[in-house]
Amino acid sequence: MRDPQRIPRIIKMLESFWEERPDWRLGQIFANLTQESPNLWDIEDEEFEAALGQWSEMKGPVNKNLDSWDANEYAKKHIRKN
Repeated sequence: MRDPQRIPRIIKMLESFWEERPDWRLGQIFANLTQESPNLWDIEDEEFEAALGQWSEMKGPVNKNLDSWDANEYAKKHIRKN
């Protein structure tokens, strides 16, 4: 079973991210955060959380290429417990 504590944690991150970029549409946020995976259905919550965390660290509008950072490396440092 997936950890239910991830839900409020990710929602809080998403809320904070969106409040910093109020002109972005929700779909735009998801499209930008999931560029590395063409199928949103297959993205694990941990990967989405890592992408959201990485982008949240970049202040202001984000127009950078996602290749400039590694979501898996971010997840290892900030999310994964192993």
